[in-house]
Amino acid sequence: VHSKYVDNGYQLAISLMIQNENGSADYKQARALLEELTPYANEPRRERLLSKIALTWYFEGSSHFAKQMFEEALVCFDNALKVFRELGELSSQISVLSQIAAVNEQLGNIDKSIAYYQQALSLAQQTHSDAKMMDINIELCSLNQLVGNLSLKNYYAEQIESIFSSTKDLKAHFAYYRYKGREAKSLELYNMAEQWFQKAIGVAQKQSIEENLLMSYFDLGELYHMWGRYSEALTFLQLSLGKDTAINENNYINYILIADIHLKMGDMEKCMGYIEQLFALEPYINEPRKLSQLYTTRGNYNHHLEDYQAALSDYKKADEILAAKYPATDGERVSIYALLGGVEHRLNHYNES
Repeated sequence: VHSKYVDNGYQLAISLMIQNENGSADYKQARALLEELTPYANEPRRERLLSKIALTWYFEGSSHFAKQMFEEALVCFDNALKVFRELGELSSQISVLSQIAAVNEQLGNIDKSIAYYQQALSLAQQTHSDAKMMDINIELCSLNQLVGNLSLKNYYAEQIESIFSSTKDLKAHFAYYRYKGREAKSLELYNMAEQWFQKAIGVAQKQSIEENLLMSYFDLGELYHMWGRYSEALTFLQLSLGKDTAINENNYINYILIADIHLKMGDMEKCMGYIEQLFALEPYINEPRKLSQLYTTRGNYNHHLEDYQAALSDYKKADEILAAKYPATDGERVSIYALLGGVEHRLNHYNES
């Protein structure tokens, strides 16, 4: 009797964990049901229930993370990690540790982020997962460059090259090509970056993983935007939206770039239309770089209309948002200083400019 009760309850819990057409699922209710079933389950079933309980924590944490609710995400990931450790599920532990590391990076806790990625890397080496080792080495390379530890940055860069040269894992290849593309883009080697991102698109098409394909389209669209190839940028940024074409928290940055491209191409009406829709979402955007970029885009729009006072206000707000998390030497803040200087000059504020 108990086994039938457990199996029926389990199926109901699984149905609650499946996202509906609005992209939401009831992880709390699913978890409550699974916890209620656990005392009645024999050992094989108990492990299966506990694994799904951990997954409800993981998915709920991922949902919070996507909404920039970082503290709530950490609570969920910590709970997931405890259960996965109890079960000895190494692959799942790697995923959770990587998410905890990513949240800490967003919170500016870089040392903590590095420590969690190192834990994840140790487990990935035990599972011999080239894809996971590639992903984590890329993150550790980036973070150590950020904190100025060039010897460790170079060490992880060597590990990345070593994994790529010895693996046939398409997931590892995809991550590698995106990493090389971003690296080339940061050095303004746009032709080289384009080639790497096109290789990533090729791998994503072989994988038939839509999420990877959309990320690759975004990479190329963002590159073309930086490069000034606006028509191509618009094509790939629109492709990167997939079916999710309504402006929301998930595609916010895509539309900021699309708005800016319309500005650069002289379509002021379309640009302002997107900006107005984006500002309607402002209360839900907690990530400083995304929010700052929105104000910078509106500042550029006002600058184009020669409304320099409004542009000045937007640029100051953009810098104020970044200043809460990033130092004055941050690259994006330095770019905003140049915009501020130009507007101050237009307003005849020569001392400020």
